[in-house]
Amino acid sequence: MDLVTFLRVVRQQWLVVLIGLLAATAGTYVAYRKLPPSYQATGTLVLVPPATTQVTQQPPPQPSTEPAPPSVSPSATRARVKAAPSPAAATPAPPPQPTATPQTITNSYTQLGSNYRLLAQLLADYANSDTFQAQMTARGASRFDVKPGSDVPTIAVTTDDSNSNKAMWTAQVVLQAVDSRLAQLQAMAGVPSPTLVKSMLFISPDHAKPTSAKLKVTAMVGVVSVAGVLTLAFALQGLAGARRRRLEDSSRRSALDWGLERFDGDREQARAGSSDGAVDRESSFRTVGKGVDNIRR
Repeated sequence: MDLVTFLRVVRQQWLVVLIGLLAATAGTYVAYRKLPPSYQATGTLVLVPPATTQVTQQPPPQPSTEPAPPSVSPSATRARVKAAPSPAAATPAPPPQPTATPQTITNSYTQLGSNYRLLAQLLADYANSDTFQAQMTARGASRFDVKPGSDVPTIAVTTDDSNSNKAMWTAQVVLQAVDSRLAQLQAMAGVPSPTLVKSMLFISPDHAKPTSAKLKVTAMVGVVSVAGVLTLAFALQGLAGARRRRLEDSSRRSALDWGLERFDGDREQARAGSSDGAVDRESSFRTVGKGVDNIRR
């Protein structure tokens, strides 16, 4: 379809197009007024590596295996001192206890590599899980999405809601939950405090900005409405053209039938009339009759 055809259809169906455009404009305005605004809040955590990835801990002291000396009275102690043997006959000292080897403890989460980006990916997957989403929804959180950083170990939380305060609150709650999950994972692994990977608030969700979602939805409603109006106009144009062609075909058939009937009548009259000067007429009627028979076939 070219531009000329399009303009011809619009010109011929101008009333339908005009009424449709007015209805589409009214519908788009109502949709814009009815749709609530949308606000977006964003917060980001960055993973901070520990100062050291392993520590050396001394094992706890082993309890003594020697029996405790029996308790004696002071008089018995004085008597034992008087009867004490010479130093040469004294009891030899017990052998020294073996010294325990120090233990080296390593934070296994610091060994994941990729500059802690894999750890950030694990936390983001947990925050995007159905279980965590259900927990946050039960607490009244709005819709949110958690994404890890591609080059640095960050975790970004983005929330959308028609209430700006709720959007900011949701981002804060999710960030706190992600930080708690990081501490929980390391606590379950028995990671010592000096080797803990911690998180730091890099971008605080202290403000929410309006999004273009409302304008996009409104524009979509307007485009769909205009497309519907033009589709209706072309459909009506097609129906009108089909009806016009049927009428033209019917008119042609009616004219042809009338001509055939008249020709048949003239031919019968020619055959029934005198033969004087009718030879040429009969010959011409035969010629025309062949053409009419071809039309009938």
